Amino acid sequence: MEISREQFEKSKDYYNKYRKLTERHQSIMNQYIRYNNTLPMEYNTPIGNLDLSIRLKNVLAGAKVYTLGDMCKVTPLEMYRQRNFGKKCQNEMKEFLNDIGIEWGH
Repeated sequence: MEISREQFEKSKDYYNKYRKLTERHQSIMNQYIRYNNTLPMEYNTPIGNLDLSIRLKNVLAGAKVYTLGDMCKVTPLEMYRQRNFGKKCQNEMKEFLNDIGIEWGH
């Protein structure tokens, strides 16, 4: 899959905005997740645009997790119910979310 320079820059901008948002507003994000409201635009970044393994992307697609916001909302128990989600996927997902300032599975 090839993307244009414009799509790449747009995705990069969304990701940078998202990082700034998580750094400044972790409590806001937690509130959105707790009350299951819609997340800000930055959380609508597609999973395909994130730096994840193909295996994890496929598992997330099977769990109907399509955006970063969906990824933040899903629980470890829900993910363990998915086929092919094991320790490697769990560690990768947890590490990715921790790198962007989100504690997953606590």
